[in-house]
Amino acid sequence: MRNIILTLMIWILAFTAITAGIILSYDWYRQHGVEIQITFNDASGLVPGQSKIIYRGVAIGTVREIVLNSDGSPILKARISKRASKMLGKGSKFWIVRPELGLNGVKNLGAISTGNYVAIDPVAGPTTYQFYGLEHEPNEDEDGLHREFLHIVLRAKAVSGISSGTPILYKGLNIGEVTSLSVAKDLRTILIKVIIAKEYKNLIRKSSYFGNVSGFHTSFHLFGGSNIDVDSVKTLLIGGISLFTPNLAVAPARNGDVFNMLTPEEMREND
Repeated sequence: MRNIILTLMIWILAFTAITAGIILSYDWYRQHGVEIQITFNDASGLVPGQSKIIYRGVAIGTVREIVLNSDGSPILKARISKRASKMLGKGSKFWIVRPELGLNGVKNLGAISTGNYVAIDPVAGPTTYQFYGLEHEPNEDEDGLHREFLHIVLRAKAVSGISSGTPILYKGLNIGEVTSLSVAKDLRTILIKVIIAKEYKNLIRKSSYFGNVSGFHTSFHLFGGSNIDVDSVKTLLIGGISLFTPNLAVAPARNGDVFNMLTPEEMREND
């Protein structure tokens, strides 16, 4: 009888251990997640085992390893939680968030405390485990992000002080920004793509014109000494494009409209 009881206890202990092992294994598998690979042009600032993959402020994965591809581009090997992996489709977007210090203040302030991390914009679709990361946070995509913005183009002879992110100003108010610059087909002028916030669309009319107000103007007076007019330190250092709309009764601008931009010299002549 004693042997039967002993055997029964052994089987009970064995069954309990096996059950616990199965439960722990399932829990580990559930939490361990799915491995994905993301190829970037530059992975500086990311630390294997520490850098997170974050979606809407919630960590859903961790960068496990960073290796080099055959062409020298870094590949991030990361694990995403099982639940989060169900959101990932072929069109999902990844980009690295780093703190940026500029004249507009500190951008991506959260990355200072958390360290650089990988942000994600999940897109449902065919399942894949290999992705290509973006160089910057997406500001426009095929789904029409920014579709409510007004997209116009400025044609300029020169773009001194103008770059991507340069503000568009209306009487000192920031109403938009430059998104990109390129050389026109005539190879003589520069095309500046601009977006205007939806609430300021109506300020742009067919008769509107733009001026490069980067830098400062100096004028001398015979009895007043010199007078230096600086629009703002920010405009002085990072540039700015000012909007002038002499007649708001003219038809409003539409997406794709092209406007000429005056140079600082032409602006001074019009003062």
